[in-house]
Amino acid sequence: MLLCYSQRNHRGMDLSAGTGGKLPASQTPPPQPFAAWVPPPTWPQIAPPRGQPRNTQLIIAVVVIAVVLAVTLPIAAAWVLYWSVSQSLENGSQIHTISFNIQSSGGNWTMIVSFVSGNMNPSGTFMTIFDYNGQVKMPMSSVPLSSLTPANWNTYGVLYQKTSAGSYVGVGDTILVYKLSYPSGHRYQISDSSSIIASGQFM
Repeated sequence: MLLCYSQRNHRGMDLSAGTGGKLPASQTPPPQPFAAWVPPPTWPQIAPPRGQPRNTQLIIAVVVIAVVLAVTLPIAAAWVLYWSVSQSLENGSQIHTISFNIQSSGGNWTMIVSFVSGNMNPSGTFMTIFDYNGQVKMPMSSVPLSSLTPANWNTYGVLYQKTSAGSYVGVGDTILVYKLSYPSGHRYQISDSSSIIASGQFM
């Protein structure tokens, strides 16, 4: 039995008609090559990004701290300088100095104020007396003149007498120092809240 195949085009026409049931060689489809199975390509696995290494994090932290310090330290230093200067101008705009004429009268050394500059409050002006070895001889290292009263004579052996006008230490004011407690060779020192403004020796 002879089987004849016909090939129709897309319009249903028999393309093998008139050819004896066979397709011309020019219209015979070529044999299809055998397609072997090819595995899909394997791509390298890329790990997801991780956090910053610890060394990098440390460097970043150090840089941030350095920047913060570089910005804040000059500001802080400028503020401290401004505060110091303003305080100096407010409290130390006047230079305090004082001079004495010292006389030996009876059992006391009499220190008479001969010159004074600046407004010196007795409560803010201090006296200290040292012995031959430079040790503080008074019961306190710095005693304000306002505390050297007749009521405290037995305690300190020193008396401040206000004779000038006004409330500040002035020319003519006197300080009596008991000789038996502070004999010749002892040294005195007058200071304010920040510096020594006078010193000398009883002789």
